[in-house]
Amino acid sequence: MKVTFHSEPTPHLRIKDVFSDRVLESVWSEIAVLHSHLLSPSETGSAHFNNKLLKQNSGLYLYPYYGDSVGVSPIVNAMHNVVFNPQAVEAWDPIHLSKMIKITNWETVLLSYYDSGDRYRSHYDVAMFTTLVWLWKEPKAFTGGDLKLDEYDHTIEAENNCGVIFLSPDVHSVSPVVMTQREMHNSGRYCISHFCGIKNV
Repeated sequence: MKVTFHSEPTPHLRIKDVFSDRVLESVWSEIAVLHSHLLSPSETGSAHFNNKLLKQNSGLYLYPYYGDSVGVSPIVNAMHNVVFNPQAVEAWDPIHLSKMIKITNWETVLLSYYDSGDRYRSHYDVAMFTTLVWLWKEPKAFTGGDLKLDEYDHTIEAENNCGVIFLSPDVHSVSPVVMTQREMHNSGRYCISHFCGIKNV
């Protein structure tokens, strides 16, 4: 895992080679099982504006799905280890955000799948930090699906087994996915989202 801090246009971390080959294999195995359980946007707490859904994709929140057995999820464990990896935490130090992420006391994970025409319009997340990790089967069978930080007109291109950690209140969107081939089953764009923040106990 390679982590770099970027101060512009808003503080965020870029992560390359997020999962090792061993972890990636277990993550893909879990995705294969979970894909048939993915739910519609209206069933995954999708953001709304003027009674219109902003999200068009399918997804599944893993904490409620697994319940008390969430610890068996390779995806949940892998994402926790990415977000709270000392390398990632200390990368925030230039602006002291490492202090903030260290005091978060809740987290949740959402697995999403984007197929042809799927997108996510401008929204913000109700959390402190949002982490996105992108995955797809090679060779890549689509275009689009990039992250845009809308307030700054800044686009971060999605890369396989790479990701970004940014401040959840930053308004962001996902450009439409356009499938270019269908030779492989479920060959669209997967995104694993991790949200963390502070909850009163």
